Amino acid sequence: MIRSYFTETGWELRAMFREYPLWIPIVLLPSLLFLLYGVLAKHTGTPSNYEVFRSFAAMITVESMASGIFSIGVGISADRQGGVLRLKRLYPLPPGTYMVYKILSRMLLFYMSIFLLSLLLLASGWTPSFSDWVEAVIYAVLGVAPFSALGLTIGLFSGSVSAASGIANIVLMFLGFVSGVFISLHSLPGFLQRMSIIWPCHQVYILCYTAISGNQNRNAIILHLSILSLETIALFLIVGYKWRRLPL
Repeated sequence: MIRSYFTETGWELRAMFREYPLWIPIVLLPSLLFLLYGVLAKHTGTPSNYEVFRSFAAMITVESMASGIFSIGVGISADRQGGVLRLKRLYPLPPGTYMVYKILSRMLLFYMSIFLLSLLLLASGWTPSFSDWVEAVIYAVLGVAPFSALGLTIGLFSGSVSAASGIANIVLMFLGFVSGVFISLHSLPGFLQRMSIIWPCHQVYILCYTAISGNQNRNAIILHLSILSLETIALFLIVGYKWRRLPL
């Protein structure tokens, strides 16, 4: 059974890497942004360690979002439109194989981006402790789960690749702005600041930033992880509901 998951993941990776115009921007964009705001800006004397760590936490959150929401959402929609999803559902595979290998294959994009971002963080001169870096990466990895569920939802409910691409971009940009990832929460209206706690990207960003900066608060960590877990479960329940009702 386990071999089936890895076999399907291997085939998915081969297909994914042929679509280099899709995955290269997903991997490189966070690193390019961090290069501008975290590395090159440091040599002008403008950013502090707070700003560098904030940029790093924001970019690994963005990569976690893009790998799940955009890459998975568009990929599943393409499979639906091309008939691949229907064919996969007819195969005698273990339960959940399709969703598992989609998530595992996209995780590789995430790890590639984390590697590039970590090299740039070293180049910035503001180097956290190894344990803080590991903890931040673990939180970002956990964050892939709700974003993957959100991407699965978009892919299963959208009718075409173009629709999935448009919806995924809108969702990604909306969540990035209202959660304080793209801009500071203090720039948003008061009611949006109070609502930020409900967005999964806000949980991931805060967890990553507090870890990388060494400002962990145990009670806050438990709260953010609890909210993130509940949101992940809710999204996967929606995915399971839609999956069971897809026509063969």
